[in-house]
Amino acid sequence: MANLPGWPLRVARPDSRAHITDNRGMDPGTARRKDTRVTIKIGNAPCSWGVEFPDDPRNPAWRDVLSQNAQAGYKGIELGPVGFMPEDPALLAEALDEHDLELIGGVVFRAFHDPDQWDNVLDGALRTCKALTAHGAQHLDLIDSISPRRAPTAGRAD
Repeated sequence: MANLPGWPLRVARPDSRAHITDNRGMDPGTARRKDTRVTIKIGNAPCSWGVEFPDDPRNPAWRDVLSQNAQAGYKGIELGPVGFMPEDPALLAEALDEHDLELIGGVVFRAFHDPDQWDNVLDGALRTCKALTAHGAQHLDLIDSISPRRAPTAGRAD
C-alpha cells in the first residue's frame, strides 16, 4: 500500500487484527475520524491542603487529607513531602484502603542546587522511593527548593 500525500500510514494491531490508520486518527479508506479518546486518571496531592513540609505545625492531619481527598471524588493521591504521611507501609496501606485510594506518586522537594545539602537530598529521595515502591506508585517529581539566586526569577519566562 502506497502512502498518499498527506496520509502517512501506520499499522496498528488492536485485538490482533491488522488495522490501518493515519497519524491523525483518520481511516484513509473512509476519511472518517477514528475514536481516539484517551482515558486519564486525575489524582490530588497534600500540597492542595497547604502541605509543603512534613513538620509544619499548620499542616492538617494526614488522615484528614486522605479522607477529604476521597470525599472530593479522587481515587489517587501523591505522597507529599516524605514524613507527612506515615512511612510504615502497612499503616499507610490500611489508610489508603479505608478511603479506596491509590498512592500514585511522590515528590522530593529539597535543595538540589546546594552540594552541601546532598546528604539531605539523598535521604529524602531514598525514603520517598521506598514508600513509592512499597505501594506500587510509579511517578516521582523532583523539585529544587527555592534558592536566593533563583527566587527573583523563578516561574518567569524572562
